[in-house]
Amino acid sequence: MIPLAPPFNGTDDDSNIRCLCGPCHKIRTAEQFGHRMVHGTDVNGRPLDPAHPWNRTLPPGAGRN
Repeated sequence: MIPLAPPFNGTDDDSNIRCLCGPCHKIRTAEQFGHRMVHGTDVNGRPLDPAHPWNRTLPPGAGRN
């Protein structure tokens, strides 16, 4: 299978298609693009839990110095 996305530019032919469920698709896509999958994160490594500190919005002026 060759991914459709650049820089791979695979074809949309039936021979280049694999039917996967959503979670398996995320894992396979992460593997193809060199991202590391960790349980509880998206393909970019960001936590899925909205309460995780990385996903909280800081109040104005509270950024790191």
